Amino acid sequence: MLVSLLACGAALSPLQAQEAPVLVLDVGSHTGPLRRLGTDPGGRLAVTASDDKTAMLWDLASGRPLRTLRVPVGEDESGRLYGAAIAPDGRTVALAGTTALAGGQPRIYLFDLPSGNFRSAFRALGANVRHLAWSADGQWLAAAYIGEAALRVFRADGTLAHETRLPADAYGLSINAAGQLAVSAFDGRIRLFNLGATGVQAAGEITVALNDPVGVRHSPDGRLLAVGYFSRTPRGRVQVDVYDGQTRQLQRSFDFGDLYYGNLMNVGWQADGRALYAGGTGYNDAGRFVVKRISWPEGRSEGAVVAGDSIQDFATLPGGRIAFASFDATWTVLDGLRPVMQSGSLTTRVANASALKVSADAASVEWRGASGDTHSFALAARRPGKGEAGSRAPDPSSFRLRVSEWENTRTPKVNGNAVELMPNESSRAAALLPDGGSVMLATSRALRRLNAKGVAMWTVPLHTEARSVNVSADGKLVVAALADGTLRWRRADDGAALLSLLLLQDGRWVVWTEAGYFDAGPGSEDLVGWLVPRPGGERADYFGVSRFRERYLRPDVIDQVLAQRDPARALQVANTQRVQLAQEQANPEVVKSLQAELAPRPLALSLPPVVTLAQVPSTEVGYLPRVETSLAELAINYKLFAADKQAMEKLIVRVDGRPVEATFKQTDIGAGGEAEGRMVIALSKHEGKIQIFAEGPNGTSMPAELDFVSTAPALQPPVDRRPRLYLLAVGVSRYANKDYNLGLAAKDARDFSRALEQQSGIYYQQVESRLLLDEQATRANMLAGLRWLQTVTKPNDMAMLFVAGHGVADAADIYHFLPHDMKDTQVAQTGVSETQLRGTLAAIKGRALFFVDTCFAGKSVGKFTRREITRLANGLASAELGVIVFSGSAPRQESLEDTAWGNGAFTKALVAGLSGNADFRKEGVVTHKGLDYYVAHEVRSLTQGRQTPVTAVPNGISDFPLAAVPATTRK
Repeated sequence: MLVSLLACGAALSPLQAQEAPVLVLDVGSHTGPLRRLGTDPGGRLAVTASDDKTAMLWDLASGRPLRTLRVPVGEDESGRLYGAAIAPDGRTVALAGTTALAGGQPRIYLFDLPSGNFRSAFRALGANVRHLAWSADGQWLAAAYIGEAALRVFRADGTLAHETRLPADAYGLSINAAGQLAVSAFDGRIRLFNLGATGVQAAGEITVALNDPVGVRHSPDGRLLAVGYFSRTPRGRVQVDVYDGQTRQLQRSFDFGDLYYGNLMNVGWQADGRALYAGGTGYNDAGRFVVKRISWPEGRSEGAVVAGDSIQDFATLPGGRIAFASFDATWTVLDGLRPVMQSGSLTTRVANASALKVSADAASVEWRGASGDTHSFALAARRPGKGEAGSRAPDPSSFRLRVSEWENTRTPKVNGNAVELMPNESSRAAALLPDGGSVMLATSRALRRLNAKGVAMWTVPLHTEARSVNVSADGKLVVAALADGTLRWRRADDGAALLSLLLLQDGRWVVWTEAGYFDAGPGSEDLVGWLVPRPGGERADYFGVSRFRERYLRPDVIDQVLAQRDPARALQVANTQRVQLAQEQANPEVVKSLQAELAPRPLALSLPPVVTLAQVPSTEVGYLPRVETSLAELAINYKLFAADKQAMEKLIVRVDGRPVEATFKQTDIGAGGEAEGRMVIALSKHEGKIQIFAEGPNGTSMPAELDFVSTAPALQPPVDRRPRLYLLAVGVSRYANKDYNLGLAAKDARDFSRALEQQSGIYYQQVESRLLLDEQATRANMLAGLRWLQTVTKPNDMAMLFVAGHGVADAADIYHFLPHDMKDTQVAQTGVSETQLRGTLAAIKGRALFFVDTCFAGKSVGKFTRREITRLANGLASAELGVIVFSGSAPRQESLEDTAWGNGAFTKALVAGLSGNADFRKEGVVTHKGLDYYVAHEVRSLTQGRQTPVTAVPNGISDFPLAAVPATTRK
């Protein structure tokens, strides 16, 4: 989490800090430890709450994430969610946690189901909620607190009905069907209350075996209370107890001596009451965490390793199954002790304290993930990989500076001196600095530099737990690996933030500064974004960083940060170099635009609008917003919000990534600054995904999404469902200026065109292609070809653009494809710009794909030395434009060609894949996902890892075929 762009000056008040924009992650799954797991009464929908400051809705049957729920957050721990509960009617989810900075306003948040839209928030009256629970009738919402420990019970409208201050922290909470409430506290007691028509009444207490009960859970019949503990017994064993909730007497006690480490602090019952489950931090071998299943009332127990990290919560499911949430950011469904469903995680979270290695300059990093795989990233080359030479592991201690008890304890020491930690803080990792007199200590709550006496030289609070820490050889840079899967570079002198990196298992990556300047691989931009609170601080809107691409996509700034060790200085240096480069390229218009863009502009004045669905009908088909209709048109109610009340320029509607016609009727701005509207969409197919975008002076909103199914007879598919393909292929090997000639670009375009022309009458009704090679590939001809492509493609057709030749980026990072008649001193005037390419491809009514291979090795054009196309690819593949982009090489790589191959490596793999090699499932078709996988693997193999093609696919576009493979040619 990163604090917003605000003017330098006085420190922010707690209210200002909570209402400031913050950078957050958005990878489609949780990135931090799960703390709570709740389910709806039918056991179909789950909600999870996490240290990553989000809650997520899940379809339990498929394990699919449905929605991410966000509350306003601040820096440090503010916004961590520990409570999540779905109301008994399945229409509301409540969220809470550490939802305010000190002195700020803590709240409990309510969201609608199934839409996931924010509904309301009310005062929590305490800053650290650790558990939420609804009563069976939905009239009461109970909350347990730590810090200023308490139990509070709220009415459904958010008004306080009852408060009991507690002498110790409360973590566990349970309410049975009859209205008995049980809350556990770290004074060794379970307190009981009755919820009824007359309010909340105390009903006694249970003194339990140990002083720190955590989990407390009623049996399904409401009669029994199971209890788990944080600590072990005096004999070092792990205990789980069951009490009678009415007599308050102990019924059974279970004592386990076969767990060497940890506890079984969380408990849950099987739906029929025939088994009790217990889990927590208990394990025998690292990364192998145990759940115990105790048959009831027999008391027989069995255990199994079911998780890679500690177990944080249980939720009862129908049919004898039970689900648990884990510290490794996943949830799992058990049938008995057999895992039958698990959520996925794309993060490459560092495994442990010793797993992070850095190069001497800390610009290359390598780490072992929790799954055992090795990952690496070289910042200068923007190269993800499986290892970097010369990396060094951290050294946690030496003879001169002895650091002890530093790994997973609350009692670290430096030269025998105890290190002062915050409450509930645990030490995780240590790394000595080269000066020999200080050490970095990374914990569950902070990063510290300690002197030889164990006294903090500086302390930086963290938004999530640290896993490992390391330092550069010169001691000037610190790299911390956090539990959310990110690596964070900081200045060793004072802990100031420098850079952050997120690398996912699928190879996507993004790197950014605290001010929001970033660089990202294809399809990776919106892995990080700004969370911006609305006025009043009750709700917040998420904007992926792609919304700010024009100003904040700055690879040149990222290049300077570690060298300057000062992000502000890095920006200044990069800005100066940009203007100088534009002057060298003799482009006064770019110089002028750069000087205007480089002027400071607060993020709050750059926010695009927000569009949400006002009403989302639910159906029997899952929980995603979905509409079923018998009509050939669809009416949708929506809401619009703009932070500065900017006028909306237009609304854009796309179905499966392609533009469709719609009519709109909008009201004036109402309460909360939102305007309501209604649109009618003309459907062109019987099912699909609708995406709605609002466009304003500051750009385009994030999409509001809706699935639909229509049974209208007019939308039934035609007898011949095959699309038509329109292809424009451009290849330039011979330039008017012979100094820039290439080898195989023209042949690449010809061979790609031939491969698809062979699909005419097979997968496509018809293939119509235009081929522009060498002297034919003038700027005028290419622009005419783009107009043709835009005009002829109808909604059910497919359009492809293939370009091979020189492509360059100017000082403003604007991409230009260079046709045959280009002039190296007038690239803007004689090239085909990304603006022209984007205008054509975005306006195509059918599916649109762009194949680009223009980063040829060793070929610079005049003063234009940069050939990256990532900015172009990410722009085209944004959801509002909807273009699938196949790029011949990864950022800062070169495209290779060899006469022995007969083509460039990229085209050779494309042609082979389209001819059938990419039909991995042997289903007779090559899909765009299959082609992507095949081309990436084949080119890496052909070039021995020197070239890696990448593909960017817009959100909302599912897989579809590009070519058919006759049965006689399938391999």
